[in-house]
Amino acid sequence: MGQMAVWVLTVGAGLATCVGALLCFGRRARGEGFLAFALAFSAGVMTAVSLCDLLPAAAERNAQAMGRGAGGFFTLLVLVVGMLLAELLRVKVPEPECGGQGEMLRVGIVSLLAVAAHNLPEGMLVSLTAAEDLRRGLPVAIAIALHNIPEGIAIAAPVLFATGSRKKALLLSLFAGLTEPLGAFIALTLLGGRVEAGWTGALFAAISGLMLAISFGELLPTAAEKDKKGTWLRQGLFAGTLVMLLVLLVL
Repeated sequence: MGQMAVWVLTVGAGLATCVGALLCFGRRARGEGFLAFALAFSAGVMTAVSLCDLLPAAAERNAQAMGRGAGGFFTLLVLVVGMLLAELLRVKVPEPECGGQGEMLRVGIVSLLAVAAHNLPEGMLVSLTAAEDLRRGLPVAIAIALHNIPEGIAIAAPVLFATGSRKKALLLSLFAGLTEPLGAFIALTLLGGRVEAGWTGALFAAISGLMLAISFGELLPTAAEKDKKGTWLRQGLFAGTLVMLLVLLVL
């Protein structure tokens, strides 16, 4: 029963990305104002997660593994590597043929890759925490599920805007969510429940850099392009940052 509960928590946290996709299916979801708000909201969430959760966790784990000075330098180095990886994704992911909306579809694909990479160590974290103590694992899973919702929006909103296909938007969000239980499988089955602090620290730092670079290099510029006055962008960025900070503070 305990092992089953661990998997239920991990899969549930991952599938919250689909909830984000479903929120994009309203009548107004294909307007440029909604798109700008959704992208800026997602950028706010990713920025808050990166700076207030992933990066401090990476620094702490790297300090445990190699000392405070070396751990801090290593965290910064891997953060930069994550940013460079995001830039590589932006350059290498081609613009699909999509009836003049190829750029928006590309934004969705880049967001998908970033969220999928982010969910992998999160799945490891949820499963390892829940396997050790189910009562500690539950709030961790809830917190991750809550911030997976806007990450699902970051994937689904541009895909829906570009293709008009709810099915594609939902399936791509589902794919990103399923990397969460994949992380649990790696941690519990392949690694036998033993993951060194230095490895998780490196992963968190790299993904923090990846998400920061995509937020400021992809999501916010696209939102600004769709919202010339910047009203929806500012509101979305503020709302996303505030919501994520509240989630992190409460849980």
